[in-house]
Amino acid sequence: MERTITSYVKKWLGVPRCLTNISLYGKGVLELPLTSLTEEYKCSKVRLQMTLRDSRDKIISNAALPLATGRKWKPSNAVQQATSTLRHKDIVGQVQQGKGGLGLTESEPTRRKATTSERRKLVVEEVRREEVARSAKAVSLVKREDPTCALCPTPATLKHIMVSCKTSLTQGRYTWRHNQVLKSLASAIDIKRCATNSLPPRVANPLKATAFVREGQKAPKHPSTKRETGQLIMARDWKMLVDIGQQLIFSPEIAATNLIPDLVLWSPSLKTVYIIELTGRTRLKRPMNVRSYAMQSLQQKQSSVAGTQKTVQWKWDAVDLWLLRPSDC
Repeated sequence: MERTITSYVKKWLGVPRCLTNISLYGKGVLELPLTSLTEEYKCSKVRLQMTLRDSRDKIISNAALPLATGRKWKPSNAVQQATSTLRHKDIVGQVQQGKGGLGLTESEPTRRKATTSERRKLVVEEVRREEVARSAKAVSLVKREDPTCALCPTPATLKHIMVSCKTSLTQGRYTWRHNQVLKSLASAIDIKRCATNSLPPRVANPLKATAFVREGQKAPKHPSTKRETGQLIMARDWKMLVDIGQQLIFSPEIAATNLIPDLVLWSPSLKTVYIIELTGRTRLKRPMNVRSYAMQSLQQKQSSVAGTQKTVQWKWDAVDLWLLRPSDC
């Protein structure tokens, strides 16, 4: 249960999943107002154990009811250990902290002069302190990770993890995030494209009939029709290619190029092309290459119409969509 809670806390805070629990629940300079479920469970059991033991009712205090816990940890043992630590502190007394001398720091309450409720609080705080120390010790004793890559026997340097692991490249780990965004974008565009292509042919200048109203009559109310908006309403023959699954081959009717954009949307009747490219910090130069090469190819492309040479003028546009990571913001 604590693992589930911790995973959601890390997701809510926006920290990486590899962050240790001591960073979330530890006590120190960067202390967060969070406590672990294990710590609260142990403190509640210790508090209940002392409440039953120090009860004014002799029947309850003498019954010594055992509390149901796990096999590795018992509240009675934790209370005994914390009480022994507090007794030792009473014997030692107030000691000097740093170079300030005695009396400059705030004195801690002693168990010997505390009331029943104050003793219970002191024991609970001591259990909390021991739990934090145990967590810090467990983190320090964790076995160091293997310096080699988890997917291949190559040393796991930063460059290897980011761009050089052949296994990650073969499995598509580097392009997975890019492809997931491209799939969602292509799906939305394809739905709009199919809906536009299924519409009746568009009339360039439709004739509007004038409705005459006779004297004494009222003009009939016609339901308002929504006007079509967007870049795709001018044609009904839109085609699309996406660089997912298999390598995209640029349509030869547009241009002869070896470049591979992420998505190409074009209309043969309008001679209009839209090139969509998902870019990041490491791919800033690629869209510029697509623009320059496409412009040169489109200007040089010619086709033979009725035995004469005629240049085919294509209108095109390149759209850059940024893929931002949290570190880029």
